[in-house]
Amino acid sequence: MSADAADVRLAHVTKRFGAHTAVDDVSLEVRPGEFVSLLGPSGCGKTTTLRILAGFLEPTAGEVSIGGQPMRGIPPYRRPVNMVFQHYALFPHLTVADNIAYGPRRRGVGKAEIARGVAESLELVSLQGLGHRYPRELSGGQQQRVALARALVNRPRVLLLDEPLGALDLKLRRQMQMELKRLQEYLRITSIYVTHDQEEALVLSDRIAVMNAGRVEQMDAARAVYERPATPFVADFIGQTNLLACTVEAIEGPRLRLRCGGLPLLAALPALAPAPGTRVQLSLRPERIALHAERPALDNAFRATVSRRVYLGVLTNFHVTVAAELALVLTTSDQSLAARIEPSSQPWIGWNAGEERLL
Repeated sequence: MSADAADVRLAHVTKRFGAHTAVDDVSLEVRPGEFVSLLGPSGCGKTTTLRILAGFLEPTAGEVSIGGQPMRGIPPYRRPVNMVFQHYALFPHLTVADNIAYGPRRRGVGKAEIARGVAESLELVSLQGLGHRYPRELSGGQQQRVALARALVNRPRVLLLDEPLGALDLKLRRQMQMELKRLQEYLRITSIYVTHDQEEALVLSDRIAVMNAGRVEQMDAARAVYERPATPFVADFIGQTNLLACTVEAIEGPRLRLRCGGLPLLAALPALAPAPGTRVQLSLRPERIALHAERPALDNAFRATVSRRVYLGVLTNFHVTVAAELALVLTTSDQSLAARIEPSSQPWIGWNAGEERLL
């Protein structure tokens, strides 16, 4: 993507606090109207990156541009961005309408335009008729909607969201995810969303930037990040996976013969074939491993011993060991079969070459 086509561009951005490097040479671009999540564990640099974009922090090195304009030295109130925080940051002494109107008033917008903007924003977040209330009179979900309306009333070029749903319970958080996605698609506003919740990032994002120790390890479409992780960290952090340390034993036509924890496995031959003797890591998602009562006709088929069965409603997880050496987790939606397989039983498991990802 060219710089001109990007709404947001970070070029080799680094932020140090004394001897600690919070953001380490991060480069990324966000397209107009795109929803991008910065995903990673606590302390990985995602919120620091967002605060650099907002102008609350200046980078130690590197450049930030929004709408093609360099942002170095530009204070937050002059940037074409608005930010939504996890804990709402509403003024308790102001009504809902006055909270939303606060920004436009500070910018000197006329009364009639402010009233129109407040009414439109309340309608966008489905809070019509609640403009006279105070934040303390609203539920947590309603307060977050007010915070969102306050950020949208100025129609910023870029919306920055710092774990805005983190304080909500699970059911309300999922409802708000759908509401937030609906609003973003309706307004086509460029959005950058910070979260440590993998499911939330997968649900909301056009693309995900997975961060670890201040760096972006992979930035790609949500499906690609899940199905084609670029590093062991990404594979392990996004969803659940079985990470196996393996050695390449031989190339057999379109397949690799591996040895993983003493177990022989077949895998699909990648575009860049590793030579025999190479150490690799294999990522195998739990849902890629099939559970069988009889030996399956698959490339990789083994007797397994069940150590734990975890019922999850629609799905059941099984923790198993193979040949007393390899520990795996697999997932099945076949609840009839799952109910018949007790801990300590020895069902068959299997998968075909190509279900794995070599890292």
